[in-house]
Amino acid sequence: MEALIEEYGRGYKLLREAVEGLTVEELRFKPGPDKWSIHEILIHLADSELVSTQRLKKVLAEDEPLIMSWEQDVWAKSLGYEAGPRAASAAVSIAACPYAAYADPSDSRARRPGRGV
Repeated sequence: MEALIEEYGRGYKLLREAVEGLTVEELRFKPGPDKWSIHEILIHLADSELVSTQRLKKVLAEDEPLIMSWEQDVWAKSLGYEAGPRAASAAVSIAACPYAAYADPSDSRARRPGRGV
């Protein structure tokens, strides 16, 4: 579990390095009509981090927590990922959520199952 948390923690730095220096055109480029741009992926990662952090907090705080699913494509369309003004740097910063800070590998609560809906 500790190795997984460490690997997760490196993700922010790797993501930041991967997008550093990209132009707006490169960030907004879509490789196909049904494919997401880097910009959209960054916003998705930020939203995913927020959802995942909330899920982890529920697992740590509640017995048999109810874990809600989310529709990523609905969020992308309804929240305007494609045209959204959110800067890539802001999305990358959000993607650095303190997920690992909540995950103490010695805490048995971190291994509790949740109930998905």
